[in-house]
Amino acid sequence: MPNRMEIEDSPWLEVIAKSLAYQCLRMDETASGTVLEQARFLERLGVPSDARAAILGSSEASLRELARQQKNKKGGSKNGGKKVTKRG
Repeated sequence: MPNRMEIEDSPWLEVIAKSLAYQCLRMDETASGTVLEQARFLERLGVPSDARAAILGSSEASLRELARQQKNKKGGSKNGGKKVTKRG
């Protein structure tokens, strides 16, 4: 029986993990959602950002840009979307 270190170093574990994440994505309701929704689903599964991008056929930079655009569209600012008025 192989020891724990040999199993952890196996490149097959990464392949199996990515395959399972892909299958979970396809079976979930977010499969018909936007790329950003799919990326967030994979993120909740613990899939690293580079693997998320590869699974979705995108790039890390593209996923970051989509997240930034959505944040700006919602009006997300540094102070939580509240307007600060100066008195005086």
